[in-house]
Amino acid sequence: MPLLWFHAFRRRTIDEVVEVLRVGSRPPPLALVTETREHEVRLGLASSVYAYLGRTLECFGDAAVAVALEAANGHVSPFDTGGLVSKIKPVCDWNDDAKKKYLDDLTWETNALAALLDVYPGPTVDGVRTYLQESRPPHPGPHELWEQEEPVAAIWESNDDWRAWTWESRSEHELPTGHYVVRWSCTVPIYQKFIAFAESVTDPVLQDWLEQISAKYVEGGVSRLLRELRNHQEAA
Repeated sequence: MPLLWFHAFRRRTIDEVVEVLRVGSRPPPLALVTETREHEVRLGLASSVYAYLGRTLECFGDAAVAVALEAANGHVSPFDTGGLVSKIKPVCDWNDDAKKKYLDDLTWETNALAALLDVYPGPTVDGVRTYLQESRPPHPGPHELWEQEEPVAAIWESNDDWRAWTWESRSEHELPTGHYVVRWSCTVPIYQKFIAFAESVTDPVLQDWLEQISAKYVEGGVSRLLRELRNHQEAA
């Protein structure tokens, strides 16, 4: 199994959870003021759906979906973009124009991802395994791997949080799921609602999809999902 994108999310109703699993995850309304939206404005980014390559954080949602590499559409960067605003040193201490410049220099369209991954974490199983184990890269920063104009920063050397060296995807319209879903999980209360929803469905097409997506469910929540799929990704 190759590397996977992980998208953690929160939704108010089971209908919304089912929509994410069946169709995709869309950016929140522009009028909704969140910390993520504030970061996007400061960095000049469109409102987007975010995913991390190989892992995610449970605190980002009470459900998560793992999708195939080709599901991502939009742009990628080898770090958490929100971290540039407030967490990733030394960039977080720069002015917003410098942060934007740094991000622009290290942003690519997702159709370049295969070539980018050959550079970092590299084409070998050992490189992928090191990446999935959240180990710090052997380079001080992405400027050692890709041509970049000033300012450059040793963000992989100067930070302890794995988000400083993890690939992030940003889908401006929707992160599609559907047939891209490899596995998914959620909290027990959400799964109980999912089961009740499935039992209430009479449409045969929807019943067939529910049977397929149920087979991809991983018990134990987001943390269990991450543990199980890390082993699979390492073995690819």
